[in-house]
Amino acid sequence: MTRNSATGTPTTMTNTIPIPKRAGDPTRLLAHLGTIPFLAGALLLTAGIQRIGTALDTVTLMGSYGLAIISFMAGTLWGVSKRSVGASEHGILVVSNVVTLAAWVGFLILPSPLLLLLLTLLFPLLLAADYQLMKQAQITISYFRLRCHVTGVVVAALLVSLIFL
Repeated sequence: MTRNSATGTPTTMTNTIPIPKRAGDPTRLLAHLGTIPFLAGALLLTAGIQRIGTALDTVTLMGSYGLAIISFMAGTLWGVSKRSVGASEHGILVVSNVVTLAAWVGFLILPSPLLLLLLTLLFPLLLAADYQLMKQAQITISYFRLRCHVTGVVVAALLVSLIFL
């Protein structure tokens, strides 16, 4: 049993996001499949391919996908943190909004290298918010480990992209 950090009251892991181990659960598969656009973008840039065809810019594709994923991940923080009320939960909501708005503004105004650098910084920031939720027993350790792995892959792909941009 753990204690709610805001109220000190006992809590159980029943309010956590589980990663079911049953056959057919898509959580792990979908999380890893979500890294493919980042990996593909890094591979294209490593190969010197800045454009796909005549209309599609590789970095714009990576940036727009990064914006979508950051918005999605920030939204998951709302769902988890709304189950309990406390100062730290309010902080996580603020972080999720700031991260989403920073990604959106960055996508609109930053040159390609700075956009990729911004995304490289924002994904770990969302992971830090998940860490706080894990410490409060709002998400499971296995879910946090999955987030660590996927975030590591995404950040590595973005860093490789930056090197070859």
